[in-house]
Amino acid sequence: MQSGPCAGPGRCAPFDGDLQRLAEILGTLHYLRGICGTNEGPKWRNEMQALVDAETPSGDRRARMIAGFKPRL
Repeated sequence: MQSGPCAGPGRCAPFDGDLQRLAEILGTLHYLRGICGTNEGPKWRNEMQALVDAETPSGDRRARMIAGFKPRL
């Protein structure tokens, strides 16, 4: 029996770890664009939104993807 955040059927995809890491990278890029003075606006936030829209996650899976986007400072 599976335990942890992916316990239960249909709660995780085999590539969720990679998606989580991608969300972290996009969040970091979104944070750094302000520090670096780039004029990209919400480019990386929009990329993350497109990823969430494409995956259409729900519940815990969606919450994990969004939480991964927030930079850990």
